[in-house]
Amino acid sequence: MTALSEYDYFGVDEQSRSDPYRFFALAREAGPAYREPRRDVYVLTRYDDIVEVARDTTRFSSIVAPSGPDTVFPGALEGNKLAATVARFRSQMVANIPLITLDPPDHTRYRALVSKFFSPARVRSLEPYVRALANELIDDFAEKGHVEFVRAFAGPYPLLVIADLLGVPRSDQPEFKRLLQDEAADSDIVGNPDHDNAAINGELQMHILRCFNQYIEDRRANPTDDVLSALANATFPDTGERPSTFDIIALAFVIFGAGQETTSRLFTNGMLVLARNPDLAERLRRDPSKLENFVEEALRFDTPVKGLFRLALVDVEISGAPIPAGSVLMLAYGAANHDPAHFDEPERFDPERSNARNTLSFGHGAHFCPGASLARVEGRLGFAALLERMQDIRLDPPDCAVEYVPSYVLRGLREMNLAFTPAS
Repeated sequence: MTALSEYDYFGVDEQSRSDPYRFFALAREAGPAYREPRRDVYVLTRYDDIVEVARDTTRFSSIVAPSGPDTVFPGALEGNKLAATVARFRSQMVANIPLITLDPPDHTRYRALVSKFFSPARVRSLEPYVRALANELIDDFAEKGHVEFVRAFAGPYPLLVIADLLGVPRSDQPEFKRLLQDEAADSDIVGNPDHDNAAINGELQMHILRCFNQYIEDRRANPTDDVLSALANATFPDTGERPSTFDIIALAFVIFGAGQETTSRLFTNGMLVLARNPDLAERLRRDPSKLENFVEEALRFDTPVKGLFRLALVDVEISGAPIPAGSVLMLAYGAANHDPAHFDEPERFDPERSNARNTLSFGHGAHFCPGASLARVEGRLGFAALLERMQDIRLDPPDCAVEYVPSYVLRGLREMNLAFTPAS
């Protein structure tokens, strides 16, 4: 059995990539804040500690949230009161991402801009499209009896849902899908070992940026009664000030990236469970009302975002463990979702787990994912369509090894070859 000191979690060694939960369990046993020696990151693995830090935006900054130990600051972090230093550094940093890296009150202002797009009414209004889109994507492979699932469904499905949420004309959406799938195909040809079929990369990134620049400029010049006009002409509720075109495009891109990445991982991780548990798949077919809790347990059992990061702005203690100002902490959501203090038998997939919804899969506190309700709808309707139209789902070949994305943040499969019997 591998000892904790032998893991190179932030180097994404093979054992950390294939089973991060063993690393998290060992780190939890080591104490409330395991100091990873290679990258000097304090890894928080206990549910209650992570909740405490996530709620505390005064002593902990999100400026390092997506990149953690790889964050590059323009100067040294010196002293034990760093709030002013971090505020001064922000404008000079490459990765200053709205919503993700901002702290209140700026984060609060930007979050207010996007929250309306994820209102209960807006999410409900999308359900017919989400259901129809799932079936449209399945149409492309339903009669073949086999599919590379990431490229055919898990990648494009959340991408196109987010596009519709943001008001991208449906006539433009097939190009988004084509670019996502073409990039995956091109990478397979050249054999790029680091490619991720579910990710927004290269040409697709540039296409989204160009499109939204055009959309926002057009709607600001000639507003109409559509979602893009509302986004383009939104104002901060506290000041009435209109954000810049760049800020709006950055927000849209963050929503695209975060919404697509998380949900695509949910589908690969959940489908892997179904492929390995045909009896469970059959039970869900017989009683689709259980799908909602299945999605919650899938999010808990193999958490799509293993964790994000915070920067300690002052000297602090977490459950008695001292952490100096300037330290990077990982809020390991995947570890919290396997904390036996909150989840009985956490290593067992239980589709009827009564507290499955109480996970930290969407974060916590001020940075709780605004798109959580939409992701849950996508999961419920998407899995319902897949189970209805695919019988006897299995890995192809059945004994094949699965390969996870090489990331210390994301948890999902690079590709997933499935065989199935088309529903009659």
